[in-house]
Amino acid sequence: MLNSRQRVVSIRAFIWANLAWIAPSDALRIWNFHVDWTTPANSYFGSSLAPNYTLNTANVDPTVCTTSPCIDQPGTTQNLDEISDRLMHRLQYRNFAGYQAMVTNHTVDSNNPAGIAGIHWFELRNTGSGWTIHQQGTYAPNDSINRWMGSIAMDQDGNMALGFSASSSAIYPGIRYVGRIVSDPVGTMPQSETVLQAGGGYQSDSYARWGDYSAMQVDPSDGCTFWYTTEYAATSGTYNWYTRIGAFNFGTSLCNPTAVELSRFEGWPEGLAVHVEWETVTELDNLGFNLYRAGTADGPYVKLNEELIPSQAPGSPVGAVYVWLDDGVQAGHTYYYRLEDLDIYGHTTLHGPVQVLVGPTLRTKP
Repeated sequence: MLNSRQRVVSIRAFIWANLAWIAPSDALRIWNFHVDWTTPANSYFGSSLAPNYTLNTANVDPTVCTTSPCIDQPGTTQNLDEISDRLMHRLQYRNFAGYQAMVTNHTVDSNNPAGIAGIHWFELRNTGSGWTIHQQGTYAPNDSINRWMGSIAMDQDGNMALGFSASSSAIYPGIRYVGRIVSDPVGTMPQSETVLQAGGGYQSDSYARWGDYSAMQVDPSDGCTFWYTTEYAATSGTYNWYTRIGAFNFGTSLCNPTAVELSRFEGWPEGLAVHVEWETVTELDNLGFNLYRAGTADGPYVKLNEELIPSQAPGSPVGAVYVWLDDGVQAGHTYYYRLEDLDIYGHTTLHGPVQVLVGPTLRTKP
């Protein structure tokens, strides 16, 4: 609602469409929308109602499967709704020195393999001469996991984080995120996928709706902490969803907290287990650590500790040594570990990965 001093409002309407009766298909359409309550005749929507910009995108397919709902879950024949007929919440706008940016996403058929949901995302820029597509990509690793119900945001450095739900015939609906730093190759999300919350059951109601929607936001207090919230299934049942909120950043430039200074982070085989060890130099503002493991360097990473590993030297200018013995591994397999420190303000920084090959005869520190 407008107050007495808000007489003029300028916004943009924004859609993506892949419809035969709206040419061209696979295109973003943007309408400039201007409301002038003082002089209504100055108001406008688009160019005689037509979009001001029509931007062709990559040729993607929003039909994930033949008959919706498409998202499978283990232990049930009830699927979840992929909701691939619209852009996801929300389109985020930022104004940098020299250009403006907008980012958003929607769910598509990944074709990797076919019938598995992935996320088509965009960054648009306007340097002063109009909106263009700066980069786009479809995030869909080849692992038969559906990724959908996404939300994307950009921090003050231009880093981007994409959160989403993840489910398949082998994993229950849970919460994950991935990202890119501003120096990464365009059109890619190479920052390791992380499991924010693993699912523990399936949703069995026939309505099949899921999410509606999720939200990735940037903390206005520092401009670099991403906050993500969406739902997950903790146990199997009807309408049994839970909500989780998580925070993280990519530790670049202005977004680099200084709560912990590490002198080393390493791991080595110790019989049929992995000895993970790290040492800090200082722990100013440190609250504690989380340790993650994956089967590949790119993830997904799963948190090993149920509770935060507490700081041994909170607020101290001196450091401490931490040890974790991971016995949930198998001989002959290679594992990757990442360490996350958490400060008292909720900021996180990821370290690693550290690579370790497990074997019964490998017992020495490298």
